[in-house]
Amino acid sequence: MASLKDSLGKLKERWSALTLQRRIVIALGAAVVVAIAVLAIGRASEPSFGLLYSNLSGDDAARIVERLKDMHVPYKLESGGSDVYVPDSSVHETRLTLAADGLPSGGGVGFEIFDEQRFGESEFSEQVKYHRALEGELSRTISHIAGVETARVHLVLPNRSLFASTETAASASVALKIKPGFRMRDDQVRGIVHLVASSVRGLDAEHVTVVNGEGRSLAGGATADEEMSSQTLGFRHELERGKERAVQELLDRTLGEGSSVVRVAADVSFAREERTEEQFDPQGVAPRSFQISEERSNVGPNATTAGVPGAASNLPGGEAPTSGTGGGSGLFKRSETRNFEVSKVVRRAIEPIGRLQRLQVAVVVDGRWSGKGARRHFTPRSAGELGRLKAIVESAVGAQSDRGDKVTVECVPFADSAHPGRRVDLGPADPLERYRPYLPYAAGALGLLFLLIALPIWAAIRRRRRRTARVSATVAALPAGPGAQSPASIDAAIVNERLAEQARAVAEARSLAADLASRDPDLAARVVRGWLSEGTRQ
Repeated sequence: MASLKDSLGKLKERWSALTLQRRIVIALGAAVVVAIAVLAIGRASEPSFGLLYSNLSGDDAARIVERLKDMHVPYKLESGGSDVYVPDSSVHETRLTLAADGLPSGGGVGFEIFDEQRFGESEFSEQVKYHRALEGELSRTISHIAGVETARVHLVLPNRSLFASTETAASASVALKIKPGFRMRDDQVRGIVHLVASSVRGLDAEHVTVVNGEGRSLAGGATADEEMSSQTLGFRHELERGKERAVQELLDRTLGEGSSVVRVAADVSFAREERTEEQFDPQGVAPRSFQISEERSNVGPNATTAGVPGAASNLPGGEAPTSGTGGGSGLFKRSETRNFEVSKVVRRAIEPIGRLQRLQVAVVVDGRWSGKGARRHFTPRSAGELGRLKAIVESAVGAQSDRGDKVTVECVPFADSAHPGRRVDLGPADPLERYRPYLPYAAGALGLLFLLIALPIWAAIRRRRRRTARVSATVAALPAGPGAQSPASIDAAIVNERLAEQARAVAEARSLAADLASRDPDLAARVVRGWLSEGTRQ
């Protein structure tokens, strides 16, 4: 018990010996440590939560929270209520339970709306349910596409008519909420358009409109002609640039970089054509059928008939009539029919879209230069060399004479080759040049920052020097003993050591006085009264 009191007494003495600033720092440090300990204990006592579902719609989040309350499962909501967290130990079990209840539904209703049939429901109500279910199923399917956070689908399904002329075409609108930092590609948008068009009866892809969260049209905003024009221009541009790169790389390796310029103009047909041709070959004749017919008759112009007239000669067993010739001849008839087939070739061709009809290539090459300065002389390339370059270019671009392709190669002097010393101002080579006007402001800001940092340091150094000067003056004012040295010869380290010894002596005296006061308070009180009385007399 005594040792505890001694320890507490020493602790009080040390606390009393501290300055006010140190006491405040120690108190704040202790408060921070206690707060951290309380937070750590609180976090350790709380269960760790795991993600149950994320990016939920408002309807799904509300239904899931209501179901979790019924199950008495603790939960937390993050990201504005779209993310639901439950304890790690019950994540999988909770998912299975919610899945059995059809949660989450993915936004909107699907064909599960027909799971509950109501007695006496009208046909119009069933059509509305089918409409809602189809929109919900399409929204769920589109939401699973990469880059799509949520999707809403609106369908316009007109009633079917008995007359095709009065029937209205179906249409659809798709609103997409894209994930942050993601950009939908054109092929993805086309896939969504064809997905919706293929899922709805009587819906064409040209009647499907797709917009993003900012209201910009991704598909269907322009007419079919405008979309086709944009696609044709892009295809032709890519075709021309591709052939230009191929020829330019070839000429750069042959003539040197910067010695040629290539431009290509392509005439591309985007019309869909279907052509059927029949060609007959008159030389290619083959027999198809052959028929010969012969007919003989003995009846002539002088022939006579003999016999018994009447029915008896016509009955079976009767005497047949006889014929006689009066010196005339019989008839003979022969017919021959030959059928021949002419050779025929039938061709049916469907021309593809984007067919190259004509190609025009213009190539400008530099000549040869000699001399320097004002005496620089240009020598054009020979006709044979230009012809060889033309043949190379024709082979590189695949030019065809029967198609009407044209390749032109000319040799002209280049301006930069004629004046090699002339420099073209292409802007600042150093990226820092563009920031040169802002350098004075930056220098001023850095100077102000330097003053804000340097002034406190300079003031602290100055105060320390003044303190050292006062200590030196105090030491110099002390009476010197025999053999003492001059204050100027006293080293600063010795002065600091003496000051430290004096501080330790004062601290020990203070500690001893406090100890004596704690042991004998009456004696301490009498000593203090004596000091006060002496001060009063003085």
